[in-house]
Amino acid sequence: MPALLAYASLLILFHFGHDWTYTVAVPRKCVWVESENVQGFGCSECNWVFKPSGALVGESLDKMKQRYEAERDKEFTAHVCVRHPRARRPKTE
Repeated sequence: MPALLAYASLLILFHFGHDWTYTVAVPRKCVWVESENVQGFGCSECNWVFKPSGALVGESLDKMKQRYEAERDKEFTAHVCVRHPRARRPKTE
């Protein structure tokens, strides 16, 4: 039993309250998502999609890009996958 507990504790990286956010067993990535309803950056493991907080403004295109990427990366890191579950696929059998 102690070995099982040690293994489980190694799998968990982040835990906030009762929401499991990320495990080593299921690494998540920020990926480009395209579907009927969405085109943009999202999570590889759940339905989270980045929604910018407002219009991009800045002194230059590079500054605007840096702000966009910083906001996207911050929100991706902070999101909790269990709060954005994927739709279940119907059984085909």
